[in-house]
Amino acid sequence: MKKRPSATSNRPPARGQLAISAAACLVVLAGITISPLKAQDFPAPGQAVRTTLALAGLKAPVGVYRDTLGIPHIYAGSPEDAYFALGYLHATDRLFEMEMFRRRASGTLAELFGKASLDDDIFVRQIGIRRSSEAAWKSHRLDGRIRSGLEAYCAGVNARLA
Repeated sequence: MKKRPSATSNRPPARGQLAISAAACLVVLAGITISPLKAQDFPAPGQAVRTTLALAGLKAPVGVYRDTLGIPHIYAGSPEDAYFALGYLHATDRLFEMEMFRRRASGTLAELFGKASLDDDIFVRQIGIRRSSEAAWKSHRLDGRIRSGLEAYCAGVNARLA
């Protein structure tokens, strides 16, 4: 008959404990990431806000209307300007989530969360999500409209980061 390990043994924590630890890390990191945002970046609850972005990289002014729920509505003269504004808004509202998705697709979550994410990182690297994406970009297999939309979106993200 096998002896059960005592509560003070050196066995690794259970999956549930790891999930709780990872969630706690996410909450802390989210707080660190969100704290530099200014209050004017978000409308007050129940208040609709309309602003105009006049950023380098836009061909024409882009109207952004945030309804009473804070949901942005983009009004642009061209698809590229709309994608630019979308990238800018995503970087404003969801930068932490974007970083987590980037790390997930690259197989680099374990750099932040340790061994708990290592198996997932190995799997993601084996199936080659990032490698496939980079190969598609470099081979110019993407349709011109898709490519210009992605470039405009990235330019909007970078404008917000700057």
